[in-house]
Amino acid sequence: MATMQAEWVTPTTTTRTISSGIRFDIWVLKSVNAALKLSVILFDLVAISLAAAGNQYDEPYYLYGSSQYAIFACLSAMVHSIVVLLIYLFNLTPWPILEIINLAISALVVFIAGCLMIPYAYLVATRGATVAFAWAAAVLYMVDFFLKFRKGRKNGTLGTPSSMGSVAGGKY
Repeated sequence: MATMQAEWVTPTTTTRTISSGIRFDIWVLKSVNAALKLSVILFDLVAISLAAAGNQYDEPYYLYGSSQYAIFACLSAMVHSIVVLLIYLFNLTPWPILEIINLAISALVVFIAGCLMIPYAYLVATRGATVAFAWAAAVLYMVDFFLKFRKGRKNGTLGTPSSMGSVAGGKY
């Protein structure tokens, strides 16, 4: 007679531990927020290079002030965007209200820089191109401002660091 043996199978479970500390999150680059930041950085960089190129070779001495302001405004806004993008990439949570205020200030400053480059744009072609790229960057800053403000209002809290939720996982 054959004997039957029972074989016991123990189930195994796999657990995944997610740390809440600082970590590099590459998935942030697929978000709308990162696309806006990267495009703003690119437009600011082009505006800076155009303003510097026109300032160095083509412009009369009385136009240096507006070119220097355009370089300063676009460079400071670009540095802010790079810092915020790095904050998101390393899974740190900025205060949404401060980011919204900085976006509004950056949009205003870059828009004013574009306005100051309008005079004598018919004399120096790089001034007109600087205006176009500065205003494109200002529009993107305002789009980012609007999306963050709308998301913060939808969540109901703009003043806490965790009110915006995950950048990569959240939808605008």
